[in-house]
Amino acid sequence: MLDSYKYNEKFYYYNDENCRYLIGTVGTKPLICIGLNPSSATPLKIDRTFRRLQDIAKLNDFDSIIVFNLYPFLNSETYKKSSIVNKQEKINFQVISNIIQELSASMKLKILFCWGDNIKNYENYKYNRRKMCQILENFSNDIYCLKRTKENNPISPIFMKTNTTLQNFEDDFESYLKD
Repeated sequence: MLDSYKYNEKFYYYNDENCRYLIGTVGTKPLICIGLNPSSATPLKIDRTFRRLQDIAKLNDFDSIIVFNLYPFLNSETYKKSSIVNKQEKINFQVISNIIQELSASMKLKILFCWGDNIKNYENYKYNRRKMCQILENFSNDIYCLKRTKENNPISPIFMKTNTTLQNFEDDFESYLKD
């Protein structure tokens, strides 16, 4: 499944005109990153967020990253067009589920939550957050964040230094989902 999203020998990439479902680098020990919405990164033009995630992954002994998002929409105007939202979100969670299932069959995954406080600006954020967690709870994976915000959300990588180590997120995972 993951190989079907190979853009070239170095990158995974899957998008359409409105959404980016995944971007990542090819390797054997990936850090799975789950953000809020896609940055502007493409395999041809890496942005600051993607580069920061790569640096953090390397520092924490990973050789690659795979980035998903709770919301796959490339801009907020697309998200407001409810006629496509359900379809795109369904595709997004199916892609995530398929890849997590595939990778979990051969390794224990390390998953980095990094969506920040802006999550509360999105409709259905509790549903999308819970949907992501339902996908993950079927597998034995370790869940991390870089730091917690004042509102207890996993901070976005854009606000962190590249020498940041991963912090365990699982300690109060259930209480976080109740918020």
